[in-house]
Amino acid sequence: NKEWHLKHIKAPEAWDFSEQKGKPSHGEGVVIAQIDTGYSDHRAFTDDMWDNTSAKGFNTFGKENSKDPKDKLKTFKVFEPGHGTLVAPHAVGRGNVEMNNFTGGISLGGMSPRGTAPKAKLYSIRAVNNPFLDSLDKGRVCRALKGIVEENINVDVVSMSLGAFTFGFWHRKALRWINK
Repeated sequence: NKEWHLKHIKAPEAWDFSEQKGKPSHGEGVVIAQIDTGYSDHRAFTDDMWDNTSAKGFNTFGKENSKDPKDKLKTFKVFEPGHGTLVAPHAVGRGNVEMNNFTGGISLGGMSPRGTAPKAKLYSIRAVNNPFLDSLDKGRVCRALKGIVEENINVDVVSMSLGAFTFGFWHRKALRWINK
């Protein structure tokens, strides 16, 4: 059952409850800011996922375009199509989209099921290159949170699916070995 996750957390019951109370359901009217690797031009992302398709979020990497949260995907091929692309559909996914990778990295496999808030909007923030944090990532994640507050960006939820803190050198070396 490709929607076991929704049943496990009782999302259908929550959606029904909201509808019975005459309230928005399925994340309707909610904007989710996702701090991660950004998004890609993957078919999982449809125009109805964005409040404004010309302002999909921002980028905290100093040498990149600050208004472009697009995942660069060149750093570690093992993570293509990018961690941000992988996890965003868990929240705002509309369902029935193949999530196979593009270039031979780890397969994301199968179909992307509906997310927990399939009517919500996404605001993507590029702050990391992969989910294994190193010392440089901490500052960018803090700048992402600070940017939301200081720029008064209208988001309802901030989502981060980031892993263990590492000491940069070791995980980069391991990923280079994996990518050979």
